[in-house]
Amino acid sequence: MPSTSLVAQAPGLERHADVTGLQPRRYRVRIVAEFYVPLYRGNSEGIEFDAFPNNDTHPPPQVVRLAQDTFLTPAPNYPFPGHISVLRGVVTDPADEPVPDAVVTQGVRERVVTDAAGSFALPLRWARQNVQIPVDGADNRTGRLGSINVQLPDALKTSQTIQIG
Repeated sequence: MPSTSLVAQAPGLERHADVTGLQPRRYRVRIVAEFYVPLYRGNSEGIEFDAFPNNDTHPPPQVVRLAQDTFLTPAPNYPFPGHISVLRGVVTDPADEPVPDAVVTQGVRERVVTDAAGSFALPLRWARQNVQIPVDGADNRTGRLGSINVQLPDALKTSQTIQIG
């Protein structure tokens, strides 16, 4: 998938007329992109940083420059090209409730993050046909894990459920 750069700026963040006694504040940035789910959602609610009180006579003690790679994974509605095999399904907990923000992987090459409904669309670009392959689900926030074995192309015809427990 192509690489894209995004630069976010917040001029005036924590700018005050009087900065006396003010402490830095913690902020969180969340990325929302059509057809993508940020990989950080598997572990956290967003990208956090501190902003320092400042004005013209008291500049911030440090300029916040947060250079960070944030990987985006295909969302369940991603328009995959027709030649790519895509395993679709849902990650659930032992009570059959969907698990949002679970990481679904096939080996070390393919991974996606479930959406708010626990749904995923995992591309299987390197998976062999007619061979059992493991697909793993992990809720990194709770440590719950689950796995299923699928065989292509049959597994692509129906929605798959990965129960983590």
